[in-house]
Amino acid sequence: EKIVRVVASLPSASVPANRTLHQELVARLVRVAQQHDGVVPLHGRLFSQWMHFAYPRECPYPHAAGTTKLMSSEEWSQATGMKVSLMLADLERYVEQLRPVTQPMDLWQQQHEQQQSPQQACDEETGTCMAMWQDVEELVDAGHWDITRKA
Repeated sequence: EKIVRVVASLPSASVPANRTLHQELVARLVRVAQQHDGVVPLHGRLFSQWMHFAYPRECPYPHAAGTTKLMSSEEWSQATGMKVSLMLADLERYVEQLRPVTQPMDLWQQQHEQQQSPQQACDEETGTCMAMWQDVEELVDAGHWDITRKA
């Protein structure tokens, strides 16, 4: 509860102060605490991930160790066969190709939202999207954490 109060009161460049955190975000923090006997390890991957969802533009997403590979834009282009950037006209054309031409935007958006499962649904109004959440914990100093928790 204390973490939720503090985070809800902290503004950032993209998030206002004194906001109400989305209930799914609060529930995720409760689950993190439950995994650690009621305490949230502030230096753990799950808390970093929670902070990313609370402040998506300020806090980077903490990928689990060994799950990503750093690539230069040239390496990515070679690996995927795709361009790393698009001209504005190409970008607009690409976006239009994603939406079926025969459907009005409102109908397409309703169908698209209905296809998402509740856990993966993104709430554009609140900015909450939990589709990338992974329940993988990594503690900075797991040995010390265990000793501290048992004391």
